[in-house]
Amino acid sequence: MEVDQYTAVITGTLTHNGSTKKNLRLSIPCFDKKGNRVGDAIATIDELEKGKKWKFRAVLNEENVAACKIKDAYITVE
Repeated sequence: MEVDQYTAVITGTLTHNGSTKKNLRLSIPCFDKKGNRVGDAIATIDELEKGKKWKFRAVLNEENVAACKIKDAYITVE
């Protein structure tokens, strides 16, 4: 995770084993130093095919992000 005063950026690779999906949104919850949730770092992709890897870059434009929990990430289909 890269953090500056106003932005948090999380990068990684997600492997998709299910059927082809379109309009995916990856959300990674982020918190301030006190543990308060300040928002989600977001990455989107138009289409992810079965067996493909997605090198994502999730961004949250928010002040004072101290941590983001990739283990609590979730994916939605829009």
